[in-house]
Amino acid sequence: MEIRIRTGSPAEACALQAQIPELLPPYPLSRYEARLAGPRSLVLIAEADGVPAAFKCGYDREPGAGWWYSWMGGVLPAFRRLGLAARLADAQEAQLRAWGIRRVRVKTRNSHRAMLLFAIGRGYQLVSVEPREAAAEHRVWLEKELQ
Repeated sequence: MEIRIRTGSPAEACALQAQIPELLPPYPLSRYEARLAGPRSLVLIAEADGVPAAFKCGYDREPGAGWWYSWMGGVLPAFRRLGLAARLADAQEAQLRAWGIRRVRVKTRNSHRAMLLFAIGRGYQLVSVEPREAAAEHRVWLEKELQ
């Protein structure tokens, strides 16, 4: 299978999110456009044999603060276990290094165990938790220093 990572659009990312069960209901396109409208944002699409199969979006949430917010991403169920999430993360980190950004933050829900394990496996560390009424809904912030 040929895997290709390319830049994409907010509309492509939004369409992919709508096909990922863990990320339903999807955010509207207007939310993607608003979050990714700044001067430094990035939408990456992973294609498997030419078919869009995964995405990763992020932006400079606090310009000048020196960290990047890896906001949204996922892999379509039919394309899991191909290493697409890792390849997208690698591509994002390479671009961030080129921009001089040295820290990446991600926020996920406590219930998204696969995402938590993926982030920890890539060297992210837990930095804070935003409590919610149900523990599964706690928001978990993780951060990674780029080398």
